[in-house]
Amino acid sequence: MSIEKKIFAVNICYCKYDLQKRWFVKVKVPHFEKGIFVWKKCYGDINKYSTVQERTQAAENLKAHIILTQNYIVVQGSRNVGYTYEGFVTDTIYQLQRQQKIREQTIRRTTAQKYRGCLRNMERWLISIGNTKLPIGAFSMEHVQLFLSHIKNVIGLSNSAYNAHLTLFKSLFEQMIEQKIIALNPWVSCKTLSKNSVPSLYFSNTQIAELKNEISSTDVVLWRFVQFIYYCFIRPNEIRHLKIADIQLQNARIEIRGSFSKNKKNQWVSLPAQMIQLISSMELHKYPPHYYIFGKHNTPSETMLGINNMRLRHVAVLERLGYSKRHVLYSWKHTGAIACTKAGMNLKDLQMQLRHHSLDQVNQYLADMMVFESDFIKNHYPSL
Repeated sequence: MSIEKKIFAVNICYCKYDLQKRWFVKVKVPHFEKGIFVWKKCYGDINKYSTVQERTQAAENLKAHIILTQNYIVVQGSRNVGYTYEGFVTDTIYQLQRQQKIREQTIRRTTAQKYRGCLRNMERWLISIGNTKLPIGAFSMEHVQLFLSHIKNVIGLSNSAYNAHLTLFKSLFEQMIEQKIIALNPWVSCKTLSKNSVPSLYFSNTQIAELKNEISSTDVVLWRFVQFIYYCFIRPNEIRHLKIADIQLQNARIEIRGSFSKNKKNQWVSLPAQMIQLISSMELHKYPPHYYIFGKHNTPSETMLGINNMRLRHVAVLERLGYSKRHVLYSWKHTGAIACTKAGMNLKDLQMQLRHHSLDQVNQYLADMMVFESDFIKNHYPSL
C-alpha cells in the first residue's frame, strides 16, 4: 500500500486568509470507539508567521511532512499529543471515496450528500468488524452480503435507502473495473428491493379551494410559487433556480436548464394562459434578466431563495389547517397532473409537460397516484 493510500486525507485550513485567526492542517483519522472518521487539527509552527505568504508556505510544509512521515501532532488541552500512522485506513474506503469524488462531478448536490451518507455507513461497518486494512481487491460477495444484512437488519434502513446503497456501490465498483483497479464486481448479482413507497397525496377540489383562500390571503409569494408547480409541473428546487431570462412570454414557455434540472437536460415547459397572466402581473421586466424570479426578501434578486424557505412556509399553512403529513409542497404537482388528466388532457401532452422520458413512465406515475377512474364502473356497471 502506497503512502498516499495510508493517509486518508490531509487538508489545509487557511481561515479565509485571516491573520487574526489560527491556521491549521486537518488530518482525517478513524475514531475506533465511535466507528467513524474524524478530523484532527495540527497547528505546527504555522501561526508564528505574520504574513499570508509565510503562513501558506508553512502550512504546505507541514502537510508535506505529514504525508511523507505519516506522523502528526495535535494539541489537546495544554499538552501536545503525537500520533503515528500505521496504514490503518482501509484501502477499500480510500478507493470508494476517490471514485465518489469522480462521480460527484456529474450528479446533483443532494444526491452527492445522500451517497456520502452511504459511504459513512460502509466506513463504520468496516471499522466495527475490524477490517480497517481490507484491500479493495479483497472485497468479496461475502462482504457484500454481510454489509447489506447489516444496513437492513441492524441499522434498519428502508427499502429505498437499501437500494440507494446498492446502486452506489455497484456503480463505484463498476468504475474501478473500467479503470482496471479490480477485476470483478461483487455487487453485480444483488437485486434491489421493492420500494413500497407511499406517494405524497394530491389535494381534492375542496382542499384546493381552502388552501387557495388561506395562502393567497396570507402569503402572496408562496401562492405564486405554488402556481408554478401546479400549472407547469416544475419541481420546487428547479423553481428556486429559475431566472427571469428563462421565461419566454411571447412563445409561452419556460426553459428548465440542465444545470439545475433533475435529469440534467435542457427542456421546455409550456405556459398555460393562467401562468401568462400571473407572470405578467409580477412585472418581471423591471428587473435585470439574470435575477432569480424567487429571490431573497420575497422579490426577484441576484440571490436565490433558501432551499427550505418555501417548503417551511407551506408546512406552516398545512399544520395550521390540520392537514396530513402526506400532503407536502410537491403535492401541487400531483394535483395539477391529476386535474389535467381528469379534464381530458392527452397522455403525450402530459408526458411533455411532466418531462417524463416515456408514456410508460407517465402511466406508472398516474397509477401511483391512483388516478385511473372508470366512468363505466362507477355509473354503468350491470346490476345483479
